[in-house]
Amino acid sequence: MINSIFKLFKKNKKELIIALILGVIVGIVSSQRGSILTEVFLTIIFSFCFFVIFLRYHDQVIAKIVIIAFFLRLGLSYVQRFLFSLPDSTADAVTFERRAWEAAEAMLRGEEAISLTGSYYYSAVVSYFYYLFERSPLIAQFINVLLGSLLVFVVYKIVMVLFESKKASHISAVVATFFPTFVLYSAITMRELVIVFPFALSFYFFSLWFKKGRFRFALLSLLFIFISGLSHGGMMPIGFAYVFLFLFYQPLKKRWFFFKKESLVMLFVALIIFFLFFTFFRTKIPTLEDLSVERFQRQVSGAARDRASYLEGVVPENYMDVVVQTPVRMVYFFFAPFRITHTLDYIGVMDSFLYFVLFILSFITILKFWRKDKALCLSFLLVFLAFSVVFAWGISNYGTAIRHKQKIAFLLIVMASYSLSNNKFLKRLKFKL
Repeated sequence: MINSIFKLFKKNKKELIIALILGVIVGIVSSQRGSILTEVFLTIIFSFCFFVIFLRYHDQVIAKIVIIAFFLRLGLSYVQRFLFSLPDSTADAVTFERRAWEAAEAMLRGEEAISLTGSYYYSAVVSYFYYLFERSPLIAQFINVLLGSLLVFVVYKIVMVLFESKKASHISAVVATFFPTFVLYSAITMRELVIVFPFALSFYFFSLWFKKGRFRFALLSLLFIFISGLSHGGMMPIGFAYVFLFLFYQPLKKRWFFFKKESLVMLFVALIIFFLFFTFFRTKIPTLEDLSVERFQRQVSGAARDRASYLEGVVPENYMDVVVQTPVRMVYFFFAPFRITHTLDYIGVMDSFLYFVLFILSFITILKFWRKDKALCLSFLLVFLAFSVVFAWGISNYGTAIRHKQKIAFLLIVMASYSLSNNKFLKRLKFKL
């Protein structure tokens, strides 16, 4: 018996030593539940798993890009946790993390869990991790690191589906990897990735429906925009844009229809979903009162606050004013500030410049694709408008706009990547990934 054990040890010496070391580490970490040691250990383990999974992906270029995106975000999360606070990591970010711990504490005491809905769905998700590992802010950040890295991969997949170009898809992934607000909100305890990632997934499945016409892709796109809307009701109009396209466009025939058989099925499914989740939709879908002029007046008056506010005093008096002011507010939402009165305004100007470049490149893509695939261009514009109109009226502060407009940035990157992949200057430089 002893000889058998000795032979086994001799034969598998390295593996057994590694297992022993890991066992000791796990034992030590288990005794330090809720400590910084636990946070660091868990992020290292999960990072290793992420690294191994993507190293096996068949497209090694995108694998390397996603791994770079992951470690860039992870590194910044460590900076936030151990060195200094990053921009926008106080106020709301602190509240989201604190509410998660309050909910976890209630569960640990055996009390009824605190209700965390709407804006606090992110806190609800984090609270379950806190329940398992106690208060570990780095774990909360790691959820966003993971989602932010996977967002880069989803952007790559969308471009591959729509444009069938590896070069364009790799470029889109590189841009998404280093896009400043993507990196920032992947490293702090904000809910942005819980909204943006499902939105990106929903558009990915919408793209698959657009190319293949499969009903299940339409359902999945609605499911994920619904998940995105759980955390922010402003995302729900995108779902209506999808439904409009599902009802009146036939992707396989590449034709618009006033009526088609699939429309009845889609309408029937939409009604079932509406009645099943009536309570949710009642709070997320605007009523006639929400669309009144008085409601618009209250919204813009309340949103135009603090030093970074814009269009102060510009309030609609009637529905014609709402129509006229909408494009103006959209311009301010994406490109404000237009004057520099403070050092912090430079951040807003740089962020707006990035969107300006993405807009130009997206516009070039639309011009190139208009004759080839009008439906694709119209679909992009419809989804873009469904998002932009809502947020343009909901926000009158460029600081807040920086956070919210990054929700649509991935879609602009998708469209811009095609123009970048065909850029003559980059071709002359023999740009290679």
